[in-house]
Amino acid sequence: MPLQLQDRFAPSQTQLSTTVDGATVVLDLERGCYYSLRQVAATIWSLLEQPRTLDELLRELRERYAVDPAVCRADTEELLAQLLGRGLIVREPVAP
Repeated sequence: MPLQLQDRFAPSQTQLSTTVDGATVVLDLERGCYYSLRQVAATIWSLLEQPRTLDELLRELRERYAVDPAVCRADTEELLAQLLGRGLIVREPVAP
């Protein structure tokens, strides 16, 4: 299911995260795996501490970084899809 601008994302209840040496480390409590997020991925994770829509994330990232809007959206959607696939974040789809 493609991501929609109005979809809201938040960290799942089955993870813990912290910052270590400038990187964000996320522990998947169910699988016992951890992931290291750096640079923009770490920024996105920190933004998700408060649930946000894809649109809100994109606006914030474009304000912080000089990035083409299409590239920003593609890269952000790719990261969100990976985090969703690993169960580290949850998505609240747009109501029909």
